Amino acid sequence: MENTFILYSWIGLRNLILFLFFGYWALKLIEFLIQRITLTKRVNKKVLAVLNKIFLLYNPISILLILLGFIAINYIVHGLFLLLVSTIGYPYIRNYVGGVIYKINSILAKGVSVTINDTTGEIKKFLPFGIVVNTEKGDCFINYTTIDTSGYTVNSKNDTVLRQTLFVKTPLSKSELLDLLFDNPLLNYKEAPVLKELEESGALKLQYTLEKGIQAESLIAFLSAHQIETSLTNNLIA
Repeated sequence: MENTFILYSWIGLRNLILFLFFGYWALKLIEFLIQRITLTKRVNKKVLAVLNKIFLLYNPISILLILLGFIAINYIVHGLFLLLVSTIGYPYIRNYVGGVIYKINSILAKGVSVTINDTTGEIKKFLPFGIVVNTEKGDCFINYTTIDTSGYTVNSKNDTVLRQTLFVKTPLSKSELLDLLFDNPLLNYKEAPVLKELEESGALKLQYTLEKGIQAESLIAFLSAHQIETSLTNNLIA
């Protein structure tokens, strides 16, 4: 009886799983009730949006807690076992975690027109390890690692670009380049620019949103004036 609620036991792990399981369905019940309550559409959307983010975080946090409970039962054996599984399944784990991050922080959403590499189409659905894009040639699956590596462009309904990716090469540091960009009125800082260093090429991947009416050529010209090389693909001149 004393071990019933102790986490570092099989019974404790079972109870943790049951607790998380019922917690998930309790949240689903709350979501169902909110959808039926006659609040304003604006309030409903805000509450449901918060719940959606909670659901996105609930699954990975639950998995992490279960794994910690599993390790706590036998630190050495279970720890080594999970280390082996993590090593083998690293690409899938990276994809899954990347998907959670994109769903929470990204402007990507179902129904949005997106361009990733040479693929253009509307996002049909989000899967645990990637997205399905509906193109002229049919549905195309793209994993989150590809999105993170290649970048993406989001297109509005009138075909104007909202979010774009540019690869740049410069002796400036990331902070210096960001300072330079912040001095430029071309970018929309409600969707702050993101810089990521690419180890293979030594270039930087810049994801940005332009102010309304501004063309990408204006930003490229601005960067070129500061001796910063630019490319739409990750194939910069050495």
